[in-house]
Amino acid sequence: MTQTRSRFFGNTVWLAVSTVVATGLTLAQMKILAANLPLALFGLFASLRGLSLLVSMLAANGFPQLLVRFLPEHAAHRAGARALRLSATSFTATVVLSAALLAGVWAFSGTLFRQAPAGEVGGPLLAWFAVTTLAVALKLVLYGGFNGLRRFGSQTVVETLSLAAQVAWMAAVADALTLTRLFEITGVTSLATVLVALPWYLRGLRHDAGSASTQAAPAARDEYLHYWGGAVGLSLVAIAFTDADRWVLSNVLALEALSLFHVASRIARLANRFIAIPVLAFQPEATRMQAEGRPEALELSVRTFLKTNILLAVLATAGIMVYATPLIELASSREFAGARTTLWLLAASTPITAMTASLTAVMKALDGIRAAFFCDLAWALVYLAGMLTLTPRLGVEGTGVALLLACGVQALLAFRLAVIRPRTGVALATLLRSLACAAAAFLPAVVAFALQAPLLVVLLLAPPAVWIYLRLSRWIGVLAPDERARLRQVVSGGRMSALAGWIA
Repeated sequence: MTQTRSRFFGNTVWLAVSTVVATGLTLAQMKILAANLPLALFGLFASLRGLSLLVSMLAANGFPQLLVRFLPEHAAHRAGARALRLSATSFTATVVLSAALLAGVWAFSGTLFRQAPAGEVGGPLLAWFAVTTLAVALKLVLYGGFNGLRRFGSQTVVETLSLAAQVAWMAAVADALTLTRLFEITGVTSLATVLVALPWYLRGLRHDAGSASTQAAPAARDEYLHYWGGAVGLSLVAIAFTDADRWVLSNVLALEALSLFHVASRIARLANRFIAIPVLAFQPEATRMQAEGRPEALELSVRTFLKTNILLAVLATAGIMVYATPLIELASSREFAGARTTLWLLAASTPITAMTASLTAVMKALDGIRAAFFCDLAWALVYLAGMLTLTPRLGVEGTGVALLLACGVQALLAFRLAVIRPRTGVALATLLRSLACAAAAFLPAVVAFALQAPLLVVLLLAPPAVWIYLRLSRWIGVLAPDERARLRQVVSGGRMSALAGWIA
């Protein structure tokens, strides 16, 4: 088979740029909501938005992962008909499942929407809730298709524009925001995203996998069903990784406390979005390397990938912990200062998540979907149990403790089940070295905060801290020479190659 060109670096750049823009837009959106909604209504919107996402993920159950797994293979073999049939089946099944699940929501709306303001419970709220839910389900499948084609730029453009439209609309009607209006905004923008992105996706599918009319090969139904069976379980478990936990927490926390968790969780997950960039870009690349019969390159890439992820995750965690208070005020207001301890706990799990995500991404890419499922299932069970038992005792901080426990269990299981992985000692050494570098790099900022230095002075210490961290990590050899060479190879070309040399 002809070796195809890697899109890892280009996809990573697209995702990075999009994430930077999306981070700013998400912070602006939270600022608008925090400034214009009472704490209880803010918490209620977070709860019902979590319920909507829960239904969307159940409807899209397993189909995004199916596209991510098989589209790179079909594109490599120019199997256009298979790729088109797989895509059409995924979209159709998602619409049918969405309709069935939304009918159930409508039937139990009295219970599910019991905390909504009395004047808003009715047709308009339920209708826009349904539009939002269906559109998000279709977006999940559509983005799975873009990921499978390794065309992350297309996906990031439409999603960023959609988020920008949401923020602009919310800002324009900030004085008149209600629960119904918020779901109207998210529903219209999400549906518009699907309508714009679908033709774009089909054009990319035709280009990468070939014209459907020239392919007559039968669909590999048994292979699809086997993988989808594992992906269904993985999708169910993945619900716990999303904002759906807001709806669960609304049953054990006051809505005001839930709003504190929402702010802390959003900030922590913004950091996780940056960590997830190489994870999303690497999975189809791992499938491609396996299909092309390059096991040595795959093993080196996995090791480099995991250690680089740990390095970046520790940097993000240190930054969040040191600058937690300014970040909370930036994202919301001083009224949410009580979220700081929760934010510390949530951020502490980021390096552990980075290790696990690196391994489970490779599992999914190499038909280890069931192993990835068991890892995520362990996480979900521990997180859910911890959340329901610790939160009533510890308050909102109990969610952070539950997350740390869940991530630890998941990481232990991932290292046990992963077929291609570095030794556990290598990963732990990378983590400890990165933590030592972070402690040294951010010490001046910690001292400045302790001495109550002006905020501007403390903020000006952040760029030097990042520079010191990266230079120290290179000096003590967090990445081995062959790993640094692999990283430079992935991002080879012009100024970006020089940047990789500075980092690695």
